Amino acid sequence: LLPRGGSGRRAVVGDDWGVVSCHALNSGQGRVDFGGDDEMGTGDEGDDNGGGGGDDDDGSRNGSLLWKMGRRVHEAGVTFILPLSEHVWVTGCHDDMLRVLGVEAMDLGSQRPKVLAECNLGGSVWRIKLLREESAGEGLDSRFVALVSCSHGGTRIVEIVKRADDEWDIRVLAQFEENTSMNYASDCVSSEGKVMAILSSSFYERKIFLWEFREE
Repeated sequence: LLPRGGSGRRAVVGDDWGVVSCHALNSGQGRVDFGGDDEMGTGDEGDDNGGGGGDDDDGSRNGSLLWKMGRRVHEAGVTFILPLSEHVWVTGCHDDMLRVLGVEAMDLGSQRPKVLAECNLGGSVWRIKLLREESAGEGLDSRFVALVSCSHGGTRIVEIVKRADDEWDIRVLAQFEENTSMNYASDCVSSEGKVMAILSSSFYERKIFLWEFREE
């Protein structure tokens, strides 16, 4: 995954409940940061084709310690990462939580990503799609509207805001729960002003639902 603009940090989901980030260095080498259930993160340097680093014969990773924190950020598997910028990511997780993470500290090697905001959406967060981004308004620095597929919990439209005091908030604007099985994907098929037409899926029912959201 790339931050909007297409350059800088690349992020993928680790298979051990963690988040992996890859950095392109000026030397042509790359550094990979990863974290997981061991509550630590290490860094490996190698070429851009994935050389260097990896696992030792005993299954442990090579590299130097980048961060350590007393509890894990996610309580289950990470399913999706949406970079809002190079240093702010939104993550979805099987623990039903949507989180805004500050990842700038990962570059400094001081600690694990900081949770800036989190919200329980009532279902495993499977997919996140950014619908709208707005610049500063009254008391706000940034505002994002996202469409979230929440597996058995249905669909949510959420507002993610950064206030002028640098605090972050997540608020549910709408929810759709007509599906009786897993919603693994949703999309906005049209948008006119503040009215959006949304498609939501219900996997085992083999159904899709078309519904309307009117933003206040």
